[in-house]
Amino acid sequence: MKLMKSLGYIFVAAQLALVSQIAVSAVEPVQEKVEREIVVKAPVDKVWAVVTDFGAIDQWHPAVTKSAVETKTDEDGKALPHRTLTLKEGGTLVHKESKKNEKIKKYEYKIVEGMHVKGYRAIFRVKPGANENEAKIMYKARFFADPDGVKEVEAFYDAGLPGLKAFIEAN
Repeated sequence: MKLMKSLGYIFVAAQLALVSQIAVSAVEPVQEKVEREIVVKAPVDKVWAVVTDFGAIDQWHPAVTKSAVETKTDEDGKALPHRTLTLKEGGTLVHKESKKNEKIKKYEYKIVEGMHVKGYRAIFRVKPGANENEAKIMYKARFFADPDGVKEVEAFYDAGLPGLKAFIEAN
């Protein structure tokens, strides 16, 4: 009888552990990824100069009406450029530039405030295109979000890259 009772407790404990694991995984955020590429008819160095002008996003992104850059100390004690973006539809975003590699034409920024995402990290890469005086821009982000947050990031990218291409090719 004691054996049956002990087995019963083990069975109930195993079921509770399984149910709690399912409940935790149901609310645990999933890492999302958004990637976009665009080819621009301009030399790589020109494209790189525009992409890395951290405060000039309001010149080419149609959703951004104003961009202000200031150096702030982040949570790790590093003094890094932060930009506050005023959005056309209202609200603001705050990004911090976290890494820049001139040699391989890659830079990274993170969202500090704004958007319905967590752990957002974006990477811009600029590489030579298939033809002379062409550059390929790769814009990728990883973050945690619900479906609305994913749509928000996708809309920002889908408006921004064509705006960036048009700005570079016109100037």
